[in-house]
Amino acid sequence: MKPADRIKELHSLNMDLYNSSFVSGKQQNYIKTEYFFDRIGSRLLAKIYFTKEAQGAPKTVHGGAIAAVLDETMGVITFLNFNPAVTASLTINYLKPLPVEKVVFVETWIEKNEDKKYLIRGKMVTEDDLLIAEANGIFIKITIDKITEYQDYYKKFRADLDHEKR
Repeated sequence: MKPADRIKELHSLNMDLYNSSFVSGKQQNYIKTEYFFDRIGSRLLAKIYFTKEAQGAPKTVHGGAIAAVLDETMGVITFLNFNPAVTASLTINYLKPLPVEKVVFVETWIEKNEDKKYLIRGKMVTEDDLLIAEANGIFIKITIDKITEYQDYYKKFRADLDHEKR
């Protein structure tokens, strides 16, 4: 099933608690994000809209903007699995140029959960399921006490997820 169809069955995540992100934070207006968690498949789905201010080549989304979205969504899936992690390595294959002002969908998942790291995969597709970019990453697990400024956010985020299960 296409991500565009799958998100219709899911609830949007409350990202108001985490509003300072370079990608999904309220301070920027170039990338519009909406995140969804597929509990059954343990996958993050995202609906993304890049404005014309996110362009690199004329009328085309900048590759760095695509990379930033993939990096963030791959990191969010670690939070959703209650073990946050930070990017150690990120490899992106850009397969098609993406026009600005188009809705795309991102799907990320944990491919392998090792002792101190995750191997994470992700992809960005159009509404018609055309593959725009795919990513592979190594994310190093951290304990929430290592990032004290996120402790309150993480607790609220986890409470929201636990409440949504009911």
